[in-house]
Amino acid sequence: MGGLPKPDGVTVKMGMDMTNVLGKEYAYSYVVGGFSEEKYKEYIELISEQFPSVVTETQVENRFVHIAASSDGEHNVLVECNGDLEEGQIRYYK
Repeated sequence: MGGLPKPDGVTVKMGMDMTNVLGKEYAYSYVVGGFSEEKYKEYIELISEQFPSVVTETQVENRFVHIAASSDGEHNVLVECNGDLEEGQIRYYK
């Protein structure tokens, strides 16, 4: 998944190279299925070493958003989860 780990039990439904769309050097977006609240938390733990600087983390009912950056600020990740649908998005930007 564009250099990011893929959580066990999660299916990538769609992947897109967003480099030209966003004008960033390196940008990917993934829509994932099987992404429950448990898998979301597992994934945040999995990427926490690579992206230790948490920008924001919110939860509204069964929806979760986590935005974090690498320690040098060069790489960013956004992870969203809709626990009711067990679906989410993972976006990576450099």
